[in-house]
This record gives sequence, C-alpha cells and structure tokens, in this order.
Amino acid sequence: MDNPGGSEILTTLLQNQTMELDLFINSQSERLRTALEEQSRRQTALLLRTHQSRIQFLIAQKDEEVAAAARRGAELRECLDRTEMEKERWRRVAQENEARIGRLRMSCGGCNRRRCCVVMVPCRHLCSCRECEPQLESCPVCKTVKKAAIDAFL
Repeated sequence: MDNPGGSEILTTLLQNQTMELDLFINSQSERLRTALEEQSRRQTALLLRTHQSRIQFLIAQKDEEVAAAARRGAELRECLDRTEMEKERWRRVAQENEARIGRLRMSCGGCNRRRCCVVMVPCRHLCSCRECEPQLESCPVCKTVKKAAIDAFL
C-alpha cells in the first residue's frame, strides 16, 4: 500500500495549507496592528480634545498672572522713582538748612557782618558780636529779654 505519488500529493497539500495559514495569520496580524494604531490615534486625539480646553484655561490664567506681575513691577519701579526724588528733595532741604544754620551761627544777629562771639543769657543763643551786644536788649534769635551776656572763645 505504498503509494509513492500519494505521499508527494499529501506533502504538497500540507505545504500549501501551511503557506495559506501563514498568509492568513500575517494578514490578520497586519489588520490587528492597523486597527490598534488607529485606536491609539483616536484615543490620543480624544485625550488632546478633552484636556485642550483645560490647558488653554491654565495658559490664559498664567498669562494673566504674568501681566499682573509686570503691572506690579511697573508700580514698584514708579514708587521707587518717586521715593528717590523725594529723598533727593529732602537731602537738598537738609543741605540748605545746614547752610542756613551755619550762616546764622557765624553772622551777628545785630549787624549781620561780624562773627558771633557772645552768648545771651538766659536763652544761651550764640547770636551777637562784641560790638553789637551792648546795644541789644533782647536775643536776636528768640527775642527773650537779655539778662546777661557771656563772651565765647571759639
């Protein structure tokens, strides 16, 4: 019962079925891969659509925060500039006052020409020269009645 032609036919049929099965499995694998890629693309697009409005809201919110910080920075710079100008004004006023005090200390309250060298009593202002002191009845600075005068050696 050996049939040499029958075993070749069976071998050929078996090989054909194996090739057909391989082709079918490959085509099914390709279809499955394509379907999975499409499903993944759809899910990614859905996630993007779902979160896109939230992301845009958060970006807009951060943009508002940046703008508010920029406005606050501008306000602070403006305040700093005003403070610097005020500081400069006060510095000039202080210098002018110091110069005025220096002039007042140095010039006689009676003649405004000679240096002060006499202290009035009881107010203790250094405000007169020796030449003017005998004619002054009160302190030229505070108008307190003079009770005495003391020579100051400066």
